[in-house]
Amino acid sequence: MVKIPYTIPSPGVYKPWVPVRLGNTKSHKVMPVPVNALIDSGADVCFAASYLADWLKIQLDKKNVREFTAANNKRFEACKASVKIFVAGKNYVCSFYFADSLPPQTPLILGQHGFFDNNIVKFDLRNREIEIS
Repeated sequence: MVKIPYTIPSPGVYKPWVPVRLGNTKSHKVMPVPVNALIDSGADVCFAASYLADWLKIQLDKKNVREFTAANNKRFEACKASVKIFVAGKNYVCSFYFADSLPPQTPLILGQHGFFDNNIVKFDLRNREIEIS
């Protein structure tokens, strides 16, 4: 079990961000420093900004594109790839959908398939911490 404090990007706002590193399953190239990922129980899958795939030298199969609808009802396309994720003291292989449309302040989103199905997550806003096991 790992406890991570909520991030406070502005006064009175608490975000469930967790440090994450991704790795290329084929070349074993891994991000040298963690990037904050938003834990989003409303996201069906995990998303990553396309520039992270470029940096990791992950070859995205443009035939493997899927359309999604964001919370603001805007549609966007993302390309699926398997990556190694390093989070909360664990590492495992899961699918991420890489998209150009993620906001710059949120380059990684951890969703149901890929994160919640591999971890138990407890949001404890009262104590300002997230527990992952």
